[in-house]
Amino acid sequence: EDESFILPVLLRFDGYPEVDDK
Repeated sequence: EDESFILPVLLRFDGYPEVDDK
């Protein structure tokens, strides 16, 4: 279940390289 949320999150982060604060 968590993987279903992590996969899309990783894809979103890939599109937001500026959000590398964490």
